[in-house]
Amino acid sequence: MIKRFIRVNKDLYRGGAPGVDDVFILRKKFGINKIVSLDQGAGDKINEICEKLGIEHIIIPLEFSNL
Repeated sequence: MIKRFIRVNKDLYRGGAPGVDDVFILRKKFGINKIVSLDQGAGDKINEICEKLGIEHIIIPLEFSNL
């Protein structure tokens, strides 16, 4: 399962980057219909499966090179 995966409130969960198998679980077990990826590489890995499962997938890559 996803590292640090917790329920924030009745409509929101948070956690580390899911893998392809995790996306299936998120959809089937938790009814997730939207995923926001903050890492471009991790987001690219799950983009296709999100499309197939009808999950809206938004990628907002965070850059830390300026820190």
